Amino acid sequence: MHIDFHIHLALKELEAVYESAEDSGKKLPILRKDIQVLTVDSLIADLDRASIDLGVFQADGRPDKKVSLDLLIPSALEALGKHALRFIFFAGVGLFPFAQEGEKRISPILSLTKQYNIRGLKIVPSREKRYPNDPFWYPLYEALSYSRHVILFHTGQTFFPQDKLKYNHPLALDEVAVDFPNLSIVMAHFGFPWFLDALSIARRHPNVFVDISGLSLGALELMPWKLIESSIQDKVLFGSDYPMGRPSEVVTFLDHLPIKSETKEKILGGNACRILEYQPQPL
Repeated sequence: MHIDFHIHLALKELEAVYESAEDSGKKLPILRKDIQVLTVDSLIADLDRASIDLGVFQADGRPDKKVSLDLLIPSALEALGKHALRFIFFAGVGLFPFAQEGEKRISPILSLTKQYNIRGLKIVPSREKRYPNDPFWYPLYEALSYSRHVILFHTGQTFFPQDKLKYNHPLALDEVAVDFPNLSIVMAHFGFPWFLDALSIARRHPNVFVDISGLSLGALELMPWKLIESSIQDKVLFGSDYPMGRPSEVVTFLDHLPIKSETKEKILGGNACRILEYQPQPL
């Protein structure tokens, strides 16, 4: 079972949803010209080329548009059609219009995650303008600890012009992991460029994982893979960061890393199956 843990919910079929949405007043970064949003069929074909069996959609909307969860997820499921069972959904907290109201809104959040079978939440600290260890988030973490949802944090670099990078440093998650040892935490992008800090936190806490999404081959080759393999090989998750990268291209990066084939298989799916508590269904 191979899993792409970090696929943004960017599909040609959903462009009309965003075009009709209200502007948020925030700006999008200037993206590389080679970045292309695919149709459902083209994305499925690319996942097939990458031998990816399951994708985890990060449904975190677009910063420049106000889109709600109860619009985006049904639209995505309709667009995916017969391919919907090939994906698991995580949802960005920004899609819950009441998330900023604090503790009293935890129950409605959990209700919506159940309604749409959402397996995890995503927080982009720089977008929310709150550190991960801000006490504001603690009631949510406590609830997710009991509900067995995973929480994924954007860590490291951001290219959104209005965001402040300080919020994305992975060190704040050390405190969260200490205070919520039963909360499954994923640090996206391996905290790059602070990958040594992210490695230290993942090594220290049984409940903390990292994904390698959004990292170029050059960035991956800068990282201490001998140390990673000897200390946290059971904590690293594959992610393409589509549409920033094509799954079929990013998966080949692993072939260039000085790791054993068994470690590669763990990164490609074994570790993700464990954190998702996912049992592949027999054919």
